[in-house]
Amino acid sequence: MQRRAQSFWSRDYKKDYSAKTPTWGFAAAPLLDGNKLICLVGGEGAVAVAFDKDTGKELWHALTAKEPGYCTPTMIQAAGKQQLIIWHPEAVNSLDPETGQLYWRQPFPSNTGLSIATPRQMGDLLFITTFYNGSLMLRLDQNPTRRFRCLAQQESQ
Repeated sequence: MQRRAQSFWSRDYKKDYSAKTPTWGFAAAPLLDGNKLICLVGGEGAVAVAFDKDTGKELWHALTAKEPGYCTPTMIQAAGKQQLIIWHPEAVNSLDPETGQLYWRQPFPSNTGLSIATPRQMGDLLFITTFYNGSLMLRLDQNPTRRFRCLAQQESQ
């Protein structure tokens, strides 16, 4: 006996958010955080969108960029707070995962939209890397809304 999977809800990013399909499609894995499913979508003000995991209802949307990129949303702990890291091809961003409000933004453009690798945290350091544009190391501030220091940026190619 064959069983079929049941669809609970779905979203059409192109229709619902006027998102343009990135070169390699909508390829970033979503992040499940409690009742939130956080996805890279695209469209005006909707690079990152949090949906209720059970109903598909939008909880919040945030950020604008030419394209959403491919880097899976990442959660870090810094300055005593959970911070949602969204790296799209124009910048690395830290958001409040409950509201989508921007904590900070660091420009870090990526050629051909290739923001792919997952940012890695070690203590108060955050490391981001991409093939064409090299790497970036940030020292996170003790205040999540305050600017941080860019410790190093190395270009490749």
